[in-house]
Amino acid sequence: MACALIHAPDILFLDEPFESIDPISTRAIKATLRDMVEHRGTTIFFSTHVMELAERFCDQVGIINKGQLAGVGSIPDLRERASLPPDAPLEDVFLRTVGAEVTDQGLLDWLTGQAA
Repeated sequence: MACALIHAPDILFLDEPFESIDPISTRAIKATLRDMVEHRGTTIFFSTHVMELAERFCDQVGIINKGQLAGVGSIPDLRERASLPPDAPLEDVFLRTVGAEVTDQGLLDWLTGQAA
């Protein structure tokens, strides 16, 4: 991470930047990245499977399903396109966007083999 940041890039690509990082280092990295965005105008792309992190940290979200971009936009826009309420968690937006609805039994339909 330090090698990527030392040159103060205009664009930064990070893959799961908080994976296996302790909470203290995570907070320091978040603060550094926020500073880069707010004060230097850096654009940061990062991938994550943690929807809560994306929800708190990102201005724009891209949802990828089976290697294809299934949705992109602000979280409020994605909620609206998914026909979900304004306070719906991003996890619900993701599931609706990729067509992985929760069944009456509480299982994702793709786990039961019923997905379209």
